[in-house]
Amino acid sequence: DLRRSRRTHDTLQTGRSINNMDVWGVSLTADWQVAGLNVKSITAYRDGDVDFSRDGDNSPADYVETFNDTEQNQFSQELHASGTAFSDRLEWLAGVYYFDENAIDHTDVILADGLFDALEALPAAVIPLGPWPCPQPPGSPLPCIGGAGNPFNPLFDLRFDVFNEIDIESVAVFGQGTYHLTDQWSITGGLRQTWESKDYLLIHRRLNAGTFVVPPTNIGDDWSELTPRAGTEYQWTDDLMTYFVASRGFKSGGFNGRPTTQEAVESYD
Repeated sequence: DLRRSRRTHDTLQTGRSINNMDVWGVSLTADWQVAGLNVKSITAYRDGDVDFSRDGDNSPADYVETFNDTEQNQFSQELHASGTAFSDRLEWLAGVYYFDENAIDHTDVILADGLFDALEALPAAVIPLGPWPCPQPPGSPLPCIGGAGNPFNPLFDLRFDVFNEIDIESVAVFGQGTYHLTDQWSITGGLRQTWESKDYLLIHRRLNAGTFVVPPTNIGDDWSELTPRAGTEYQWTDDLMTYFVASRGFKSGGFNGRPTTQEAVESYD
């Protein structure tokens, strides 16, 4: 019935309700013959802009909310040549590859918004965090919070502004060849050398208190790897082939993007 249909489409979400994605890309592939060689160029560009929000507590309470604004763009260029040799028994390909990317994620995290302002508005440090009433006895490891300017109040400012930016540059050279020992049996070998560098920037602020969880911090790292490939193929008939391949892959590392201290901003392999 109508009442039931309306309930089906109700939501108790508070705060912003956004989910927008705009992604586009272009690519160009060009082939031509140069001195008996097949040469191919592959050029591509991709751009994305994404905004989305989330009601983290999933209730009518205005307690947890996040908003993400993410931008990303990348450019890649591959150029390779291929041909044959030794009376067409050897088929070979060699080339270079370049990749460049920039990505930014800006996150607004709202958790118990107003708590810091409420603590600052108290007349003094009157809320104990330990088992004793305020003021705490000398040597107590747990302070009292509240009162304007209390240095412990910012720890309870849970409205965060998190800014992440990463720049990536990757370069590779590669080559592969297949040699036909007979009309049916062939062997294949290849190598790829990859060099990749990444630079990362993080700024993590408490908005109401105006303090940093993590001050502006830059970190960079580099990775490189030589990855081989080897295999053999046997063509029994026009419809039946068996093969064996052994290869090695490579994935570069990254960074700890959600640290709570500056010392925790580090890279991993």
